[in-house]
Amino acid sequence: MNNKSLAKNAIYKTILNIFNLIVPLLIGPYVTRILTEDLMASYNTAYSNFQVFFVIGSFGIYNYGMREISKIRDDQKKMNRLFTSLFLLGIVSNVLTIAYFLVFYLTNTNGVDTSIYFIMILRLISNIFYIEFINEAIENYGFITKKTIIVRLFYLLSIFIFVRKSNDILPYTFIICMTVVINNLISYFYLKKSIQFDFECLDVFTHIGPLIVSLLLTNVEILYSTLDRIMLGEYVSKNAVNYYTIPYNISGMIFTIPQSLITVAIPRLSNRIGQGDKKGYCSTLNQTIDVFMALLIPMCVGVAVLAYEILYLYCGNQYLSSLGFMSAVLIAACFQRIVLGYQCVVSNLVMYANSLERSLVLFLGVFGVCNVALNYTLLYLDVFSSLTALITTSVSYILFIIITYFYSVKHLNIRYALISKRIIGYFVVTALFFPIAFMIRQIEVNYLIHVAIIGFVCSILYGVYLYGTKDPLLRILVEKLKLQTLCSKLHLKV
Repeated sequence: MNNKSLAKNAIYKTILNIFNLIVPLLIGPYVTRILTEDLMASYNTAYSNFQVFFVIGSFGIYNYGMREISKIRDDQKKMNRLFTSLFLLGIVSNVLTIAYFLVFYLTNTNGVDTSIYFIMILRLISNIFYIEFINEAIENYGFITKKTIIVRLFYLLSIFIFVRKSNDILPYTFIICMTVVINNLISYFYLKKSIQFDFECLDVFTHIGPLIVSLLLTNVEILYSTLDRIMLGEYVSKNAVNYYTIPYNISGMIFTIPQSLITVAIPRLSNRIGQGDKKGYCSTLNQTIDVFMALLIPMCVGVAVLAYEILYLYCGNQYLSSLGFMSAVLIAACFQRIVLGYQCVVSNLVMYANSLERSLVLFLGVFGVCNVALNYTLLYLDVFSSLTALITTSVSYILFIIITYFYSVKHLNIRYALISKRIIGYFVVTALFFPIAFMIRQIEVNYLIHVAIIGFVCSILYGVYLYGTKDPLLRILVEKLKLQTLCSKLHLKV
């Protein structure tokens, strides 16, 4: 890949990440303020249940297909055969899922819930044509970025045009589903110009085993936050799903920024492993963990400190009576994201990078079941809520991290630090955000001014700490700016 393509891919990736962050920030507060709390609760409950079927229908094809096609992308015939096999498996898994979905949910719901589920079938059907993994495998980032921006702009405008009244939950659901349908169909017809069906010498069944592993590995999350929401809707109330989903989604928005570092680190670490450079692998791994936490910890703690103000900005007066409780949930969600950061490190950079997928699936499954058991224990004690569900899920992740850490250290004979002096420093300095925020809130001014002052003071404090300790994050940011400047110059010269 030449310098021009590297520069373009870097620019496309940056634009896409920014765009994918901005759209939810615009849509989320608007929809939450417009639609009634009960209707949003119905949608969030239905979507949580629907996710299980969507995952089963997908059958792990996306991640497996991306990995396998990237290996043979220079051989068109092999690509065609693999694509055909995966497409046929996708048809079977999605058709069976749709059939069960129809029987189970459309015969056990009524009213607006039935209508929401019925519209969601469109998304299940379009899942058959979800072959975006080919674009990922051939690194067609230009097309992905341009298409995604166009489709999401359509989504953005449609929401503002057609979702105008408090009871417009069905137009809202339809727009979301049609956005996915359009996205999948555009990619399908675009790719069909360069990749064809080839039914010669098909070997469909050899892919089933690896696909099951891929399905479990990439979607074991169902046993954690998705199951939390399903159980809240089933045993507590639909509104409890709202109180969980809104804070969880807000914390998820900030998580996407540092999480990209994990994705970038995987090829480099895999290369070290392939070369047998264990020392280099451990050194790079430890540096990545420190930098990752240097980004994640202040972002999560910052949102936790401003939880009430952020939720008020996001929800307006719609959830005013429950804003205090939701603030506690958002604080718990932010700290859970830090735990999830460690889970991502252990899962992706250690277990997965070292080809320990089966052990990883086993551990994730065991502690997912542990989360289920903890949830039912809370139900038995009559203390199961959006807040306690987040806490038990965090406990399950922490147990997973501890066990997999010691397992990987012993099994791989490596040394890496999940808690270093630098990371302890990040926790200590960000803990000061809370007393700073408390003192600033004593000033009687508009809450937006509180947000601005708190954000500014805490950012300055953290920046000064990084500078004073000569933190690697500052060096990396400077080098990144220099690299982007160099890429821009190269691009101009082409």
